[in-house]
Amino acid sequence: MYSELRVYTISPGAMDAWVAEWLEHVVPLRQRFGFRVPLAWVADGNRFVWVLAYDGDDYAAANEAYYASEDRRTVEPEPSRHVEDAEFWSLRPVI
Repeated sequence: MYSELRVYTISPGAMDAWVAEWLEHVVPLRQRFGFRVPLAWVADGNRFVWVLAYDGDDYAAANEAYYASEDRRTVEPEPSRHVEDAEFWSLRPVI
């Protein structure tokens, strides 16, 4: 299993719109591509923190297929317009 911690800085005043669009578009589409989103939080007002997990053999290929898909390319409005900065960290369980 591959897990990734994602931390997004959301534009001021856009958190509610971001969360609504993320829940409506991003999460269901990620799930259709075999991903899981086990946890998500709003932190410090403009930070959105979530865990993206993939149980398959090739996370990179699955992630590329997700972004290249017609379904993802045609999401309107484009949710990432609310994201000012994004950081990703691969996670490895220790317990």
